[in-house]
Amino acid sequence: MRPPTREFFNSSVTAACAASLGGGALADSLVAGATSKTSASPPTLSLKKGVWYEMLPAKLSTADRFKMVTDAGADRV
Repeated sequence: MRPPTREFFNSSVTAACAASLGGGALADSLVAGATSKTSASPPTLSLKKGVWYEMLPAKLSTADRFKMVTDAGADRV
C-alpha cells in the first residue's frame, strides 16, 4: 500500500532538512524515523543500454565498432 502523497512529501522534507543539519544525533534520529516508515523497497528495473550504429566512428572496422560498444557496456546496437 502506498503512503499518501502528503505523508511522503513531509517525510522527504524532514529527511532532507535533517541531513543538512550535519551528523548530529537529532539528524540521525529524524532520518531513521523518516526511512523506517517505508520498509519495502521498490523493485529494480532492468534497463537495456544501446547505441546507434551511426554514432560510432566511421574510421573503425565493423568488428572494432562492435567491440567498442561491448567495452563501453552497452547491450545493443
